[in-house]
Amino acid sequence: MRISTFLLLSCCSLVLTARHNAAGDVRINELMPVNETTIADEDGEYADWIELHNSGTASVSLAGWALTDDKGDRAQWIFPATNIPPGGYMLIFASDKNRRTPGEPLHLNFKLSAEGEYLALIKQDGHTFASEFDRYPMQFPDISYGYGATTGIVGYFAVPTPGAPNGVCTPDAGPRIRLTGHRPLVPADNDPLTVTTRIEATQHLVSNVVLHYRVMYGSETAVPMLDNGSQDDGVAGNGIFGAVIPAAASSPGQMVRYYITSLDTAGNLSRWPMAEDTAEYLGTVVHDPTIITNIPVYHWFVQNPSAADTWDGTRCSLFYDGEFFDNVYVRIKGHSSSTQTKKPHEIAFNKNHPFPFMPGQERVDEVNFNSLYNDQSYMREILAWETLRDAGAEYAHCYHVQMRQNGQFHSLVLAVEQFDGAWLRRMGLDDAGRLFKNADNQLWLRALTNEYGQTYQLKRPDDGNVQPLADLVKHLMNNNAALKQQYAFDHINAPQVINYLAAHMIIQDMDFAHKNHYLFYDTYNTREWRVFAWDKDLTFGHSWGGSTIIVTQDGTDGTGLSGPYNGHFNTLYGIVYNMYGWDIPYMNFPDFRQMYARRIRSVIDQLLQPPDTPVGQLKYEARIEQLRQMIKPLAEMDRAKWGFPPPGGYFNYPHLTIDQACTELTNAYFAARRKHLYVTHNVSKPGGIIPDSQPGNGTLVFVDSDPVPASGNQGEEYISFRNASPFTFDISGWRLTNAIIHTFAPGTVLPTNYMIYVTKNAIAFRDRAEGPTGGEHLLVQGNYKGRLSAWGGQVDLYDAQNNYRGSHYFSPRISPMMRFLHVSEIMYHPPKPPAGSPYQDEDFEFIELCNIYTSPLNITGAYFSAGITFAFGPDTKPIPPNGACIVLVKNLDAFASRYDTNHMVIAGTFSGKLSNSGDLIETMDPRNEPIQSFRYDASWYPETDGGGFSLESSDVRGPLTNWAIKAGWQASELYGGTPGHVTPEPALLAALALVLGLGWRRRA
Repeated sequence: MRISTFLLLSCCSLVLTARHNAAGDVRINELMPVNETTIADEDGEYADWIELHNSGTASVSLAGWALTDDKGDRAQWIFPATNIPPGGYMLIFASDKNRRTPGEPLHLNFKLSAEGEYLALIKQDGHTFASEFDRYPMQFPDISYGYGATTGIVGYFAVPTPGAPNGVCTPDAGPRIRLTGHRPLVPADNDPLTVTTRIEATQHLVSNVVLHYRVMYGSETAVPMLDNGSQDDGVAGNGIFGAVIPAAASSPGQMVRYYITSLDTAGNLSRWPMAEDTAEYLGTVVHDPTIITNIPVYHWFVQNPSAADTWDGTRCSLFYDGEFFDNVYVRIKGHSSSTQTKKPHEIAFNKNHPFPFMPGQERVDEVNFNSLYNDQSYMREILAWETLRDAGAEYAHCYHVQMRQNGQFHSLVLAVEQFDGAWLRRMGLDDAGRLFKNADNQLWLRALTNEYGQTYQLKRPDDGNVQPLADLVKHLMNNNAALKQQYAFDHINAPQVINYLAAHMIIQDMDFAHKNHYLFYDTYNTREWRVFAWDKDLTFGHSWGGSTIIVTQDGTDGTGLSGPYNGHFNTLYGIVYNMYGWDIPYMNFPDFRQMYARRIRSVIDQLLQPPDTPVGQLKYEARIEQLRQMIKPLAEMDRAKWGFPPPGGYFNYPHLTIDQACTELTNAYFAARRKHLYVTHNVSKPGGIIPDSQPGNGTLVFVDSDPVPASGNQGEEYISFRNASPFTFDISGWRLTNAIIHTFAPGTVLPTNYMIYVTKNAIAFRDRAEGPTGGEHLLVQGNYKGRLSAWGGQVDLYDAQNNYRGSHYFSPRISPMMRFLHVSEIMYHPPKPPAGSPYQDEDFEFIELCNIYTSPLNITGAYFSAGITFAFGPDTKPIPPNGACIVLVKNLDAFASRYDTNHMVIAGTFSGKLSNSGDLIETMDPRNEPIQSFRYDASWYPETDGGGFSLESSDVRGPLTNWAIKAGWQASELYGGTPGHVTPEPALLAALALVLGLGWRRRA
């Protein structure tokens, strides 16, 4: 008997259907020609799709590469300028919409055939095949086809994975099992559970369908599934099979799991779920009416609970909010906390069934469950993460959870988001950057590895490259203060680090400097370092080995746990603090300290509030009381079950109830902390650095802008501002709008007369050949959206309260090409050639441009950036004046076989293909400034869509907006168009037809 998940052809035939260039890294990894419900495009439509995968260790530029389903056309659809990162995936919709705008969803100008067809990925040279399917086999709805995860054999996938690693494919045919589910979603104790599924024959008739179920970890029971209309399966013979699991089989709180098998008449057996690298069962949990709670409940089932409390871990199941997750992996986590009686855990979910950790957010692969064992209040961690969130720092979503194990109360825990690719994306950061974790190595950013061999963990990407971190440590330990300062401005995101440290003045974390933080290097966008928090248990007065709340332990010169320079031995923190310790070379640079001090005041005014704030208005106290009421019953159950930790390094505190702990947190920490920060560390006190509240009359003035960088690289453009206020000015949350969109990051603070440069691309700005540039100790912030156009424009400034603060107008710098070079005619879908012609219809494509100026127009350096690929080289002759035209053609020989070229100027042959359905056309001048950007549409004039007529501009001297609308175009009067000639008066059409060699044929 051959077992399959749903459908496949023989293994031997599959091996022969695909070919991949072993020397390359990018291949067609997965495809779906019949996408009914799997993934929608940006229009909400379910189009065919192709997935590419880069298995290499370097980013690959796909500019000029092609996808085709026609062996005779290796340039059927050309990629725009876009990269696929190492280990990355790229999804292209085969929708026939033909969209090629970089940074937006890509769409081919053809669709895929469900019957099977040729498909190839071709490299930029137009000849080398990166990946090729001679003919993939017949395809089926919502089943994808591609390379198996480990075998390299191509086959079908019951669970498509667009944009993610493929699972295991199966090479045998079997009935297709789909739309499997049960009712009710969460059964009551007396509810039978009805399971239904749709079974579809593939190559052979269906022989039988069986439901296999088990309760908890008992033995399996097999029940026939029938399509007879009496199993709650609808009308008999409709392909939906049903069976019932009796209510008596289970009790409240128990887990009920099941899977489906189906056999066909040839002996091929299908199973769902597959149970290979995924869930073994589908399932649910019987409702337990004794569970009364107002926080989320996670039903956790593990056959061997003691195995879950080890580093090796075990497999388990989880049920939450009506959704069942089977065969997931659990292990313990934490360095010190993992040694305690009540242990923290981490659950890793299957890649094809991620977990809905937060409503409205991307699903996640892992979730952390922190034990809260050492915190009598059960809320220090959540308060810390909320403080970071509200201060504008990067933070983890978290919430309290009632964890029930095998149907019984297990614990009150805190579910905490994992810092991974999904988290980086949620933070608005590039998940291709480098993420390092300092878990417990005591390195203080002074070395890569300590004397015990402990080092930083490279979490992503998984390529072992720690050189960027080595460079950071080297520069932070540099004895040359000027070079260290220069590196700090160019490679450390100062506002981010400043804001992170300012928020920690409220949190007071004992453990955040030598360990328990992440470092992130934004490789491809800014080349700047950021620091992220982690493990927030020893906070708000708690410390390792402590027995009382600590609030005022300033130590020497404010370097103690409670002081403004807590953790100054960390070389990154030390730069902001302008402090030094141990063997860290000193850098006397007070600017960052000024910024830090002002940001502290902003954050504590926003969140902590001054000591004289009425009690009823205090935010932390209100949140503490809210949490206390929410979790108190469960906290008491948890403490009754687990008790308190024995005395030791981690815990020496009094055994307080949650009520007593909340009172202590409110009175002994927050009340005292307000006085300590607002009074003791005010600038009016000896050694104090925290200023008074920021005045409301701060002034930020526009200084300069560069809309057209001399290099032609628009990434180098910038706009600059100066703090004209007589005080250090926090502009966090201020916004730029209109021509560009940018919000000043939390922690953006400017000392008096300080400048900030806001740029399109921070990397390009710092690589400018002339100042302002990198290496000049400039505060730079990027990357804004939009651009400063050579057409001129306006940038408006608003403060954090959305008050208008002024505008900057930048003058036009329009080049002659921008003013006078216009696309005048497009033959995007030529008529087919006669039988026997060596050419295809697309070989006759052309695009015409004209000069509307009264003098010759030099167009050297102009180029097409979308639609087609072509650049006008140094040998290009100027276009004569007064409406003279030039022509670009797809295939010169084909074009000359149809038109008399003696009376026109052909500037060259272009690469790519004009879409038959419509396309984006963009022309640029040598400065990379846009000349024209518009999208034509085949629906405007059907006779231009293969009917033999071209699209002609109705007024080549009209406003540029005309090119993007139907009224701005017309179908050509002459069959074949009028390449090289602006449309003449009707009386001259016949003469022009003779000149072009077309024969006289007007549009009807």
